Amino acid sequence: MKRILSLYLLSIGLLCSFQSSAQTRYLTQGLYSFAWDITVPLNNKDFISRTSTYGAKVEGRYFINPHFSVGGEINWSSLYEYTPQATYSFDQLAVTTDLYRYMYNLPFAVNAHYYLSTDQMIMPYAGLALGGMYSEQEIYFNIYSLQDNSWSFLVRPEAGALIKFGHDSQAAALIGVRYSYASGERTEFNISKIKTLSFQLGIALLN
Repeated sequence: MKRILSLYLLSIGLLCSFQSSAQTRYLTQGLYSFAWDITVPLNNKDFISRTSTYGAKVEGRYFINPHFSVGGEINWSSLYEYTPQATYSFDQLAVTTDLYRYMYNLPFAVNAHYYLSTDQMIMPYAGLALGGMYSEQEIYFNIYSLQDNSWSFLVRPEAGALIKFGHDSQAAALIGVRYSYASGERTEFNISKIKTLSFQLGIALLN
């Protein structure tokens, strides 16, 4: 978990630096967004099947023209599931215990978005993000724990809308839905190709 937080803070710093440089050299208008992320696992449900409300997104977008933007994003999500006491067999060993399973995901990506309209109160958009994802998995039982991690290539299509608080407002609500696919090999816990559906609710600051 400490590794996840360190990578998250480092990635935010790099993202802010990249955004500042891009704005100075190429672009004249953009937005920053901060969103709460609700994550629904679509596979690997033998490990975790529970929907998680522990997630967040930090993002920057810059408009190349009124209908097209490019930028970058950092996400974080924490999924967990509790399994009541049961007996588990490992080779010739049997253990009776309850389990806590955790999965910490840290995706980071560059993105592009197309906007149907940018001069209305509601600005629908569709986007695509490409990047990587670090995933850490942990199982806690009694006083023991097991841990594994993986790196994956990330593809993330999405759709959503910005809803301005007023015609001349520099702030807007952000709502969105996105599908994430992280191509990873199997880990110690038999986890691979992490697929999730996430819903976002946040705020965007226009500049």
